[in-house]
Amino acid sequence: MIQTEVLTRKLNALYLSKSWEFTTSAASRRRSLGADTEKTVVNLSGEPLQENDTRVLAKGLNFVPIPKNVPLLDIITSAEACLGPQVPREKAAEIRGALLDILSRSNHKAASNTTAEERRILKRLRQRTDLVITKADKGNVVVLLHKGTYLEKMNELLKSDIYTPIAEDPTDVVRKTLISLLQYFEHETCETELPKIRNCIHYICNSQCPEIYGLPKIHKPGYLLDRWSQA
Repeated sequence: MIQTEVLTRKLNALYLSKSWEFTTSAASRRRSLGADTEKTVVNLSGEPLQENDTRVLAKGLNFVPIPKNVPLLDIITSAEACLGPQVPREKAAEIRGALLDILSRSNHKAASNTTAEERRILKRLRQRTDLVITKADKGNVVVLLHKGTYLEKMNELLKSDIYTPIAEDPTDVVRKTLISLLQYFEHETCETELPKIRNCIHYICNSQCPEIYGLPKIHKPGYLLDRWSQA
């Protein structure tokens, strides 16, 4: 019962934070009404934007349209991925039962926070493979770049002496090396927490090398890109 209450509270908090805050937030309302869109949307693509397109982009890249149906399969899959061998069997069974109970009792329908026209605009913008829609390196500003310009600026950064090409992704080798080191330290120190850490690393799937991307510095001449990476 306690586990069910905890999961219910977390699920409700997650659901509300990803949906209603975008319709009730005063800042969000100002952005959606088009206030100061020249400051919230910077178009560097060289192509004019329609007023409705700008208004939708002004909602920000953190805006999350409410789906028609709750992705139950994704929720269950994510939960199963977290309940690996490092979680005790009894505890995993309790969490699964609590999650299924919550999903079976929850209302899976929610009022949309976008209009039909806004959904069409979002779909059309996603299909624009010649554009890169990203954010500025500072501030919650949406920036549009032509894809060719973006790739050209990124290639200039990668040609510097800071980076060295590698023949293959070293992530798996690093992971296995780290597991071996943890096993060695576990044997030498008898530290009880090391097996838990080793199991978490051992059962990680779909690991990959961090990817680099650039965020435009719109406050500087030439709109240089600031380098970022994410795993």
